Amino acid sequence: MAQLARLQGDQTRQNPFPSGPGYDPAKPATAKPSIITNTRVELPIAAYALDTNVDSSSLPRRAGTRTAGKSYDVLIGGGDEKRGKILKVWNSKPLQGKLRALTGGMPWLWDGNKIAWTSYNVPEQRFLVNLDAEQGRQPRASSPDEVFCIIRPTKSLRMACLSVYLNIQMQFDNSVLENVNFLDHLMRIGPSQTLLSCKRLFFARGQQRRSLDKCIDAMRGVYTSIRLCSPKSSVGGPATGLALNVDVANGTF
Repeated sequence: MAQLARLQGDQTRQNPFPSGPGYDPAKPATAKPSIITNTRVELPIAAYALDTNVDSSSLPRRAGTRTAGKSYDVLIGGGDEKRGKILKVWNSKPLQGKLRALTGGMPWLWDGNKIAWTSYNVPEQRFLVNLDAEQGRQPRASSPDEVFCIIRPTKSLRMACLSVYLNIQMQFDNSVLENVNFLDHLMRIGPSQTLLSCKRLFFARGQQRRSLDKCIDAMRGVYTSIRLCSPKSSVGGPATGLALNVDVANGTF
């Protein structure tokens, strides 16, 4: 009995040792390396400033932004349709007519894949496009050529972020990158309708070619891209902080 009482007394005593930290203090912490993976747009120098000795006074500060447009997710078919069919569905007269009716006759900006932009607030839309009727052919009784198109609103496009960032009032983040991506597609939509386009490269149709062999021809075209720069002009004139980079491009076909 005395031994049992002594054991019960030991169990009621408090632990004199502090609680553990929850990790092994002898194991060195490994910091994740900073890796920049985006290569779609040309970013400013500040986006690549990985040095920890950067002067904090030169870094931009966060500020408020406003909504200026909307981006939409575009799903044509099951998501695995071929590019030629995707273009036919998006450019079909019934679909374009319905989309323009939702925006007062204003066209939409489309990246050619799964993103579209407009300044109008449009709810989710579902369309059934009949490509047989669009191309004036008789449909097959077993499987008519009909494709569903679903357009869903995703997020707001805050164009004010560019001005705020260029005036060193916020740090570089995804909102700035989304604006640059939008302007990049906006700049390319016009030339792509009249020129032969390959991403940011444009070639005039029917221009003189130089044959390299029996199968490959060389053509000279134009490369364009949007760049962020200083909002203050170096010559004292007006400036926006956006620069248009144009260069000669060579391509083979």
